Amino acid sequence: MISVRKIVQGDRSRYWLLLVSLVVAGWLVLTITQALRASEAALLPPNLSQSTKTVNKTEARVGTILEYQIAVKNTGNEFAIASVTDTLPAELTYVPNSLIVENGGSNWGADGNVISWHGTINDSDEVSITFRATISDGVAVDTIITNTANIYLDGQEAPVATPSATTTVVEVVVPDRLMAYLPIVYKGIPQLRLNPISRPTKDNTWTVNWNSASVSTITSYEIQEANNAEFNNATVFNVGLTRSRTFSHSRSFNNAYYYRVRALIGLQPGPWSNVQAVAADYFDDFVNGTSGWAMRRTSAESSAEWELAYRTDGVLQLIVKDTNEYMLASPLRLMPDLPVNIETEASFNEFNNTPISDRQAFAIIFGANWDGTACPNADYTSCFTNYYRLRLRWRDGTKDFWEYRLDWVKGHDASDEPLVDTLIDWNQIKLDINPNSWNEVDVRIEPDGDIKIAIRDERVGQVRHDRIATEGIGKYFGLEVSVKNTANARVKFPYLKIEKIE
Repeated sequence: MISVRKIVQGDRSRYWLLLVSLVVAGWLVLTITQALRASEAALLPPNLSQSTKTVNKTEARVGTILEYQIAVKNTGNEFAIASVTDTLPAELTYVPNSLIVENGGSNWGADGNVISWHGTINDSDEVSITFRATISDGVAVDTIITNTANIYLDGQEAPVATPSATTTVVEVVVPDRLMAYLPIVYKGIPQLRLNPISRPTKDNTWTVNWNSASVSTITSYEIQEANNAEFNNATVFNVGLTRSRTFSHSRSFNNAYYYRVRALIGLQPGPWSNVQAVAADYFDDFVNGTSGWAMRRTSAESSAEWELAYRTDGVLQLIVKDTNEYMLASPLRLMPDLPVNIETEASFNEFNNTPISDRQAFAIIFGANWDGTACPNADYTSCFTNYYRLRLRWRDGTKDFWEYRLDWVKGHDASDEPLVDTLIDWNQIKLDINPNSWNEVDVRIEPDGDIKIAIRDERVGQVRHDRIATEGIGKYFGLEVSVKNTANARVKFPYLKIEKIE
């Protein structure tokens, strides 16, 4: 009896051991499977296959305006560089200016009946493309209108998604007796007031806000952002019933941002608000030849006497060929609000076999004016008629050195030579400077009128001009090259940066 009990107990022990082993093995298999699935998910490439297309009416009569929405969705774990092409079928006609893009893109538009979009979509994000089209006259009843969007990943010829939406054309019903239908009348949607935009923070972020609408049936607010006051290629953001939105952008030469907002009841929009603008930090590495640098003022008699070029090695090159001449260039971009620091580097170089010679100079231009018309115009009266000019020039004599001078240019004479109030006269820079090397120059401008100058991070001068505090300062800036008594000055600039300071 005792031996039998022992055998039974031994069997139970082995049973429990086997059961525990199976449980542990199952847990390990489950854990490894989950880890493999997580690893596979982390490696998922861009995936746009879940993109959709919808239309607001599945049945409609001839002449009806349909509204289509394409939602380009990236469900992968990497960003996607994508494009969308939507060629409308013959039964539809695109409604001009109805294309709206939400959540960005680098380029989009409508060319006849072809809608296109191109841009980057972050992982787990989507872009909304909305437009309207009219059912054309002569389309037969019971026609099924199918509108298909082709969505591509860059580098692939075949579309990765082809979402479509259909509408069936129905007959216009003529009633057998005279009836009158009263329209639904909404209380007028009020025009909103966009408040002045606060100064961007150090990390280039700012908030846009507006007053609330007085109509309780408002369903959402829509805000537009653009780099121009005409709102060409504007980006649209629907923010629901929130009355503010925070924006943040990387520093670039496209540093001016314009905003306007309107209220909506369903799809019915109200009038646009006033426009507000903000100037963010400016940065140009001169790699992109479309940042707008051009001659804005010169004392030269013809364009053959100066040159401006974006070089292929990523520098802006300014050249003056004749003696006693200058050429001023600018991209006509806005400076951020004071206080700011302007920074660049410059290098003199030989040109036309002429070595660097005495009194060749370059200048940082800031606080300039522009009236918004052609710049320059025929008599140089539209822009850069007054500005601050920090000049740095090379002296080649018994002892080579650099010197600097700061002027307030208050006008120009008949020969287009500047008329100035000198704030700091020529002052030798007591640093060992090679004019062929890259030499950093900084000028800091503060609201109280203080102007502080540094060469290679060493303060060399400071002055206060009360005019800045009492009258303000112009919003435009530029660079200048000049020669005195000699010819053929060439200066290269690898970048220009204008940043807010605390």
